Amino acid sequence: MNKYAPPYKVGRFIVYIQGILLKKITMKNFSRNLMIFFAILTAIVIPTSFFLAPHEGILQDKNKALLANQLYIDSFYVHVILGGIALLIGWVGFIDKIRTKYLTFHKIAGRIYVFCFLITGLTSILVSYHAEGGLVSQSGFMGIGIMAVFTTLKGFSAIVNKEIVAHQAWMRYSYACCLASVTLRLWNIVLGPVIHDFILSYQIVAWLSWIPNLLFVKFYLNKK
Repeated sequence: MNKYAPPYKVGRFIVYIQGILLKKITMKNFSRNLMIFFAILTAIVIPTSFFLAPHEGILQDKNKALLANQLYIDSFYVHVILGGIALLIGWVGFIDKIRTKYLTFHKIAGRIYVFCFLITGLTSILVSYHAEGGLVSQSGFMGIGIMAVFTTLKGFSAIVNKEIVAHQAWMRYSYACCLASVTLRLWNIVLGPVIHDFILSYQIVAWLSWIPNLLFVKFYLNKK
């Protein structure tokens, strides 16, 4: 059996998804479709890469004592897997045609998202304690974990109380937090050639990956 078969199939699937999205891109909804593309790409590639190489990437820099800590490992993989699911399904809630035509699907997808992202936020708080870069990075990643839980709970509470406008606003903030996993990697690509100190770059990205996302949503809602 070809040992490269699994990643090859994943690659073909990503290309297939990309093709679907690119066909639907227009100048009017280009940014939204680009966001969806990167969300799907990240949601598939990151969890898959950790399953194919469990102790590579960010885990390869962790000490043996931490890697032997079952609570940390379990929290890390729950964070990666459920975060991937939340990222993969969260954008569906912002498509008007799906929300109006398939309301039941919208509700089911929303509940799955809320469940997955709440746990993702909680595990983010646990995992952030061991982030590279000391207190600056740790507080940054802990901040995004707290905001993820807060905004998602506010969004869920709003819809339970039939507050539709508030629900839509808070869920935009929630998914902006979820997209931090995308913007973190994009900022790494941008800052990598500019800042050659990895720790400094990581400390900056720990905050830059999510604060601009929330500010963008605030600007969007104020303009709307």
